[in-house]
Amino acid sequence: CGATSEDNLTWTLTQNNNGEDAPTYTLSIYGEGAMADFGYAPKASDDKKAPWYRSLESSLAEGETVVPISEIDIQGDVSYIGDYAFACTDVRAATFSSSTTNYGDEVYGYCPSLKKVVWDGFNPVDVKDGWVTAREDSGAFIPFGLFDQDPSLDTCVLDGVTYPAGELVVPGNVDAICTAA
Repeated sequence: CGATSEDNLTWTLTQNNNGEDAPTYTLSIYGEGAMADFGYAPKASDDKKAPWYRSLESSLAEGETVVPISEIDIQGDVSYIGDYAFACTDVRAATFSSSTTNYGDEVYGYCPSLKKVVWDGFNPVDVKDGWVTAREDSGAFIPFGLFDQDPSLDTCVLDGVTYPAGELVVPGNVDAICTAA
């Protein structure tokens, strides 16, 4: 799932609840380098869908768009998380790796079960606003559409402290919040 042949990234899906009628999965990303960009899976061509989405897509009932990935585990030195990488999953919490310094658009967009963001490890350095393309600046930004269309998100955790439901908290290393984040 690397952006180029120089990026040594692989992925695996592990079933969390063997024997269940409605299995859920953990998506693990391993290695080092930048992840490829993907498209919004329900509407993207097959070559633009994240490979883990394609892997589980056939298990979806007609009209469903959210694949049963409930956990995401990033291991190694993943420097960039691609556009729509974890969008349209059933993930419950968004976590970050300190080795990741750049993010694409809509990384966790359209995740209806996403309830909590754990900001510990969020280390943006070179993020651009994917919507306001007239501006060229980049920096320690919360990326465009990071949590777009996530209606259950109501809990922030920062430095090990869980804030009351509905209280928005962002890390001190953030310079700007991009459109629809």
